[in-house]
Amino acid sequence: MKIAFTNVDFKSFTGPNQFSFKLATQFEAMGHDISNGLTDEDTDINLVIIESFNFPENVPTVLRLDGIWFKPDDFMTKNAGIFATYNEADGIIFQSEFDKKMIEKHFGARDDIPTCVIRNGTFVKKFDTENIDLEWLNNIRNDFNKIFVASSQWTNRSHKRLHEAIRFVDEYTKWDGYERCCLITMGESDKFEALTETKYSDKFTQIHLGNIPPAQTYVPYCYADWFIHLAYLDHCPNVAVDAIACQVPVICSSEGGTRELLFNSDKRKLGLIINEEPFDFELTDYTNPPKMTFTEEHFSIVRNGYDLQKDWVKHVHVKNVAKKYIDFFNEVKIAYKYRQ
Repeated sequence: MKIAFTNVDFKSFTGPNQFSFKLATQFEAMGHDISNGLTDEDTDINLVIIESFNFPENVPTVLRLDGIWFKPDDFMTKNAGIFATYNEADGIIFQSEFDKKMIEKHFGARDDIPTCVIRNGTFVKKFDTENIDLEWLNNIRNDFNKIFVASSQWTNRSHKRLHEAIRFVDEYTKWDGYERCCLITMGESDKFEALTETKYSDKFTQIHLGNIPPAQTYVPYCYADWFIHLAYLDHCPNVAVDAIACQVPVICSSEGGTRELLFNSDKRKLGLIINEEPFDFELTDYTNPPKMTFTEEHFSIVRNGYDLQKDWVKHVHVKNVAKKYIDFFNEVKIAYKYRQ
């Protein structure tokens, strides 16, 4: 199959572009022809990432959606390109049930074309930590009983709730009273400089690495006991996908799409979901999220830990995700031909 990726920069480190790069790489490994943009009249599928203003004739367009802007202010203005693409597409892939429900509520359902939910995937890796020669990480593993990792672009993104991740680990150490904990944070931050250490107490230290290449983010994961991602109403974060791929259990909010990643095809739970007030899917200022409530039950689960097995994380392998994409492309092609 010849697949054109539209609105993609394979060299970019942003979430949609990084996932697109992994997906394209897997497509090629499966024997499909890939192009960045429409370059061939014989293209079978035009795969649009988020939005496009170019809809080729005689080639079905599949829209792979991220989330939408769902603040009340400028709702249609901010979403104009996405909305136009949504209404022109011949097939739509949502990256979470949360996004599907939110988008269909405010854009209307596209019952006239094939749609589906396919969550993000990554290259599944399990590193042998003993063979990674990083002295500082080895020291952290020796100096602390529990290691938490959090990763995002934090600057001007209060809904990612870095402060809540810090508060969770701080309250856990006070509740436990014994374990010394380290929170390793990655990503751009306007609060913490790269390669800095913040000591909150004798039992809790944060180390902020700053921006590091995506391929290197796997390394801290393989030292982690928990990946903590408390973002409010997030969609399908690649950082959580990567953590699960490294067999690291995830702590997340009950609201948004992240929680969906914590259940594999066997419905096995792969971490801790912290319940919040149910979201009503109305437009909201998600950059002003509510304060979370942490309980002894949460802390007890964290202390006991989760040991994720390799067979439990196959649902985030990009190989399996890519197969779902190809199956959906074939469904779209049949429906498209029928409508012509």
